[in-house]
Order: sequence, then C-alpha cells, then structure tokens
Amino acid sequence: MNGYDVVLRGKLTPGLAAVFKEYDVLVGDKVTHIRCSLPDQSALHGLLDRVRDLGLEIVQVSPLEPPAESVPVPPT
Repeated sequence: MNGYDVVLRGKLTPGLAAVFKEYDVLVGDKVTHIRCSLPDQSALHGLLDRVRDLGLEIVQVSPLEPPAESVPVPPT
C-alpha cells in the first residue's frame, strides 16, 4: 500500500467531502487534503478521476512517507 496526500484548492462542502468518505478528508480554509492508502497506481488514478469529474482543482499530489520501522539496536 502506498500513501498519498492529494491537495485540492478550496474548502469542500460537507456534501462533497462525503463523496470521499473512505479517505481521511481534512478541510481547511483555503485547501482540502485527501489522505489515503491505495494499493496501486490504478487506484490513485481512480481517485484523481473522481476529483476531475467533480470539477475540483488539484493543487498537489504527494506521496506520504511510510512509518519508520523500528530497528532493534544491538547492545554495546
């Protein structure tokens, strides 16, 4: 799974935000972030197609850093 942060221009209304209910939607004053984990590029394109079909403007798409795995430190 790969994580993405899709930034949209503007503040989504509650109705539009509900279209993305399967993702984490963070609505700000000037931009809205859709944060999600997707299995592959095809799923990412599906999300971006949905955004386009709704007439929303994409500002940025960024990969989210995977959580750092803790590695045991050997005793000294």
